Amino acid sequence: SARLPVFASDSQNINVVVENFGQVASGPAVLKLEQLQDGNRKEIGQTKLTSLSPYGKTNVTLTPKIKFEKGKAYDFVLTIRTSDDVVSTFTFQTTPVE
Repeated sequence: SARLPVFASDSQNINVVVENFGQVASGPAVLKLEQLQDGNRKEIGQTKLTSLSPYGKTNVTLTPKIKFEKGKAYDFVLTIRTSDDVVSTFTFQTTPVE
């Protein structure tokens, strides 16, 4: 599972904490952050996740492909998927640049 992404105030980087709440190790996966706009998804960034031990945790950093407007709220979807399955989907709204 991924926590709410944190948009760094001093840069455009996005930090995401990913945790394995299961009792077995997770396999490799891909974390992808997309912006939802007018019913369409636009990829913001993605990264590969290594296997996590049971109850393990890792921090990943994404560098967005777009620049966010100051004070504007955006809708996002964060997805973690293995090669053949969507493991987690998280939809949220935030203002990346205050």
